[in-house]
Amino acid sequence: MKSEITICGYYGFDNLGDEAILEAIVARLHELGFKDHIVVLSNNPQETARRYGVKAIDRWNLSAIARAMFKTKLFISGGGGLFQDATSINSVVYYGAMIALAKLAGAKICVYGQGLGPLRSPASQMITRSSMNMADLLTVRDDDSKKMLADWHIPATKTADPVWNLPPTRLPSSVLEAWKKSLEGKRSDLLIGLSLRTLSSSDTSNGLDDQDLDNLVKSLKQAHGKEKDSTIVLLPLQAEQDRPILQRFETAWQAAGGNCVWAPLDQNAKPSEWLSFIGTLDLVVGMRLHSLIMALKNNVPTFGLAYDPKVIHTLALFGEPYADLRLARDFGSWQQALQRQIKERKSRKQALAKAVKDVRIAEFGNAIVLETLSGAKFALLEEGEKKETSDANRQ
Repeated sequence: MKSEITICGYYGFDNLGDEAILEAIVARLHELGFKDHIVVLSNNPQETARRYGVKAIDRWNLSAIARAMFKTKLFISGGGGLFQDATSINSVVYYGAMIALAKLAGAKICVYGQGLGPLRSPASQMITRSSMNMADLLTVRDDDSKKMLADWHIPATKTADPVWNLPPTRLPSSVLEAWKKSLEGKRSDLLIGLSLRTLSSSDTSNGLDDQDLDNLVKSLKQAHGKEKDSTIVLLPLQAEQDRPILQRFETAWQAAGGNCVWAPLDQNAKPSEWLSFIGTLDLVVGMRLHSLIMALKNNVPTFGLAYDPKVIHTLALFGEPYADLRLARDFGSWQQALQRQIKERKSRKQALAKAVKDVRIAEFGNAIVLETLSGAKFALLEEGEKKETSDANRQ
């Protein structure tokens, strides 16, 4: 008898955004009563199993995957940007093949809160269209993805990124102690989180060079005004890509006389712990989408460094400022936007609260899809909100 629910996505690569999506999906399945029936395809199955309490298999072990598929009653193609060929067609081929294999094995297919594209090659478009046609139910997180599917005459529901309803996890005492120690000797009336990333060789025009980093330092310095006791908190959400550029910023910021500390969490921490930590900040300046989503979920004002349309789409939804890195740099406007966010941060927190509630309600459409395909009972929004409030109060 088929009883397993298999989840496939960009998991086990230490990318906090994708790991947060996985944790959110697992939490939703727990609510539906499937705690002991979850299988995850992962690049690091041992760590995935330890971190989330699931069964995990190597995403490259095709024989093990095939065996798992024939025990699978529901296959979830997890959230994020899985079907895109920004760097190569490999991602589209892999995730398309997994959906086809699951369909061949007789599983129900759920495409869960995804963002589709860019799809530059005809082959990528063909594979993606075929894969989406195999889905029994399909949700996407943005208007562009829904329009793409509509053009292909494929029905889809627009929901939101699964991380909008990720429950926070209380920070361990060891992390709190390390954080307190790192701030010793620093008056930190204003904590500004900074998420930067190094882009692939094909996307360097959308990234930040040394001159950009120097100008970012100047923009932040000038934006402070009377907030002289601010501290920049460096957020390496995918260490391999993020640490080098954050270290370059750290050198430039300290040379300008600024305080700078690293977030006290490492890659072994759960995304829900990062969510709790980011909620303690006053402002987040970010390139990575999920640094901004985690901030906004906590009603923390943001300023986006948008290298990708998905960042622009999210911030525009909340009326939050951003710099489009695909265009010419206008550091004067960066400074003005940062200054405004710092000055108005308390009123911005209040304004964000309603918009965040609305997008969280939209994200529950993903849960309804899982309920429909699994036949399990689904936790009401009010119950989810009560649980999240209770978890937050215990911190």
